[in-house]
Amino acid sequence: FVYLRSGKQTVRREVIRGPANDNFTIVEFGLEPGDRIMFLAPDGADLLAFEAVPAEVREQYRFKPEPIPDTPAADEASKDDIVKSLERQGIRVQPGGGPGGSNRQRQRP
Repeated sequence: FVYLRSGKQTVRREVIRGPANDNFTIVEFGLEPGDRIMFLAPDGADLLAFEAVPAEVREQYRFKPEPIPDTPAADEASKDDIVKSLERQGIRVQPGGGPGGSNRQRQRP
């Protein structure tokens, strides 16, 4: 939130922040051009009115990661390619390996 000064009144207003660095922060929602904010909390800050971002706006700006595509066929193809590559190097792959177990053995000529 920010402390927003409007005439003689000060309120605590919730804002939605965007990208930031050491010097600047982009405010995506909650401020209008010309709004005057305070950088230090005023006396009695805990008693100020609080203006929250509406829930529907907060949901609109909520981070939503892109889903990871489900590609089991590609995974199987990758495994097959790895097995073939290992076998070309003389390494036999045995089923049932995994964490704690070895699924590779070098063949002796």
